[in-house]
Amino acid sequence: MNAFEKWNKEQNKEITKMLAKAKHVFGWVMLSQDGLYLELKKSSIRQGMKDSPMSYDINQFDLRTDGNLYIN
Repeated sequence: MNAFEKWNKEQNKEITKMLAKAKHVFGWVMLSQDGLYLELKKSSIRQGMKDSPMSYDINQFDLRTDGNLYIN
């Protein structure tokens, strides 16, 4: 395992922890020129991470004080 793969694995562990702590998960969706947050299933995010682990960036995840996780 190279350094990038190791870093990515650690990053995905942190994202998994955030998912576990989150009450709800919302993802930003663009509609025309505006956008809004739509609620997502935690299981869908976990499956996506399993299918394509290199596609997730922890900087796009924001676990807020209200207990909700926002993905941009």
